[in-house]
Amino acid sequence: MLLAALTACAAAQPTIRDTSYAKPAPQLDVRPLVFGALFSPTFAQHVTSFTVKSESEDCGTYGSASQFAINVDAFALWRIPTMPRWWLAGRVGYRNLDAHLISDETQRPFENQFENRVTLGTMVTRYDVRRRGLSLALGAEYEPIDAVRIGFAPTLTFASAAVATQTDSLISPREARFSETQSWTRPFKGGTVVDFNNVVFGVEITAGTMFPMGDRIAAYPSIRAGASLTSHASNVSWRTFSASVSLGLGFDAGSRDTIPFIAAEVVPVARKPYLRATIIARGVDENGNEYLDPIIEIEETPWLELVPILPYMFFDSAASTIASRYELVDDPESALQFSVDSLLNISPLDVHWQTLNVIGERLREHPSAKGTITGTGSTDESPRDHPSLRLDRAEIARRYLATIWGIDRSRLSIVNAGTPNVPSAEDSAEGRAENRRIEFAFDDSRILEPVTIRRMASIASPPAVRFTKEIVSDSAIAEWSLAVVQGQKELLRFEGSGDEESLKQNKLWSLADLRINRDLTEIRYRLDVRDVTGQTTAADGRFRVIQRPRRTAGDSLRMVPTLVEHFLVGFNYNSAELLPAHRQRIDEIARTIL
Repeated sequence: MLLAALTACAAAQPTIRDTSYAKPAPQLDVRPLVFGALFSPTFAQHVTSFTVKSESEDCGTYGSASQFAINVDAFALWRIPTMPRWWLAGRVGYRNLDAHLISDETQRPFENQFENRVTLGTMVTRYDVRRRGLSLALGAEYEPIDAVRIGFAPTLTFASAAVATQTDSLISPREARFSETQSWTRPFKGGTVVDFNNVVFGVEITAGTMFPMGDRIAAYPSIRAGASLTSHASNVSWRTFSASVSLGLGFDAGSRDTIPFIAAEVVPVARKPYLRATIIARGVDENGNEYLDPIIEIEETPWLELVPILPYMFFDSAASTIASRYELVDDPESALQFSVDSLLNISPLDVHWQTLNVIGERLREHPSAKGTITGTGSTDESPRDHPSLRLDRAEIARRYLATIWGIDRSRLSIVNAGTPNVPSAEDSAEGRAENRRIEFAFDDSRILEPVTIRRMASIASPPAVRFTKEIVSDSAIAEWSLAVVQGQKELLRFEGSGDEESLKQNKLWSLADLRINRDLTEIRYRLDVRDVTGQTTAADGRFRVIQRPRRTAGDSLRMVPTLVEHFLVGFNYNSAELLPAHRQRIDEIARTIL
């Protein structure tokens, strides 16, 4: 687990270049020959992909892996007499070719002896390879300026026989153990057998310098990057990329003459102001308790949306036919197939387009319910041109409910009301369009109860993360910023100036609306600070992101957390007064929370 509090410090001490002396220095010689040894901490990236069992993908797949090793080389450098800036470079060295691959997670059934049932466990398989090798390299290096060289060399590595083992490891549940080992690990002998090659061809690029330590001894620090051009195995693709920082000691076998250094004046360097920044991230649980090193866990859980039914249907100007935007079923047989519970993953507006079908189904479920359909219109629809327009609008809705849904016409009365009881403003096209409608009212509140839409949602744990920053500086702070990113996507950004209140302010990040990438890429955060002198510093950290077992909409709601989202349509046009029916919904929500 990574510590989520890192400190970056930008400070420099005063320095004086004392050059009141003269020392002998090496003169360029066209025939030096250097022998030496290199000590190289190396970071290697093994790039491969193959299944745990060659005949099955169900057991998981091994992917790329990183490896740190220590390598040792003997080297020789020879300056080409006719090209004083060019060297021939040769090297022979010991190579640690170990690799440790871990497969992706797979789920397997296992017997729970304590509860006498079969459940799913999550496990990975580890592939450990032990190999050693002898590497040969012969190339050229160019010296663009004195004592600085860049080079290129092909490499040939002779590898020993590989010793490979595979091991299964249980991740969850924590109490699970393999029966054959009574442990959370066991040897796995039926896996893919990799045929390793004994010879691997590759290339390297090098950049280095030289620091004299005497007349013939010098330190040779360098950095190298390499890649294998051929696979390490014959039956799978297995390549490596490496980077190393080397420190060498070399002996110059060539003759050297000397010339003196030229003394330079003493130049004082002003001390930079001190600047340090620290950022600490703490998880905040449901009870407000904070803890370090949070791991963000993503869990899919049922999500219920309670969408109210708007008791209106709107009509086009001077029209009494139902607009095509509303969803209608074709015949009574199709109506029998309709169900409010089948409305999955739709928006609240989609629910409104289903208004007549929802009312029809509920009237059929509650045969004692009765209602009124009131037809209204806007002032630009002349009663002389359309004397029965408003009543026709109410009638066409009643006719649909009677012929398609089988609702007795006597249960639905129709009324011509002219304009709505609470009309919208007629001085705009939108207001007039809202007045061209029919209004539903029923003596049974169940007919217009909200529609429940079921879907799955992702929730994050912990619910929030608190960022606490500390900035220490000799100078005033000009600005700071805190960015949180996942891959190439910036999730959020906080920014502030150098005023005291901004510097002391901690930031709380709510994860309620977090959208995580599908690949569960780790989340990084970084604090950048700049003072008024232009000096900058930074501190950063990261979170792991893991996926909990997937939930389904059919899971028991008592077994998993459930999100319930309420939508309210609680106000008439240009009004701030809640209607009685909507007050009832708010009271129900309050009782649920309490």
